[in-house]
Amino acid sequence: MKIRAGGGVVGVLSRHAFLIIISLAALYPRLSPGGFVVIDDYRLEPCREAVHDYRDAHGIDEEVTVLDPDGAFWRRRQPK
Repeated sequence: MKIRAGGGVVGVLSRHAFLIIISLAALYPRLSPGGFVVIDDYRLEPCREAVHDYRDAHGIDEEVTVLDPDGAFWRRRQPK
């Protein structure tokens, strides 16, 4: 598993659902508004489910954009 954070970008590269949840829980709250979350292996159902479980549990409703067969991202909303 690789975790990258910095400059308003969080990258999660893991095929294990529990590691995705742990990574998002540790890093997403620190991500600046307007920053990006990039998920690798989004095509894998356990990965995709973990991402959406975290998003649902935290009321995250920004659109997820699929980049290619493997990757997806969303941009953290600016506060209103």
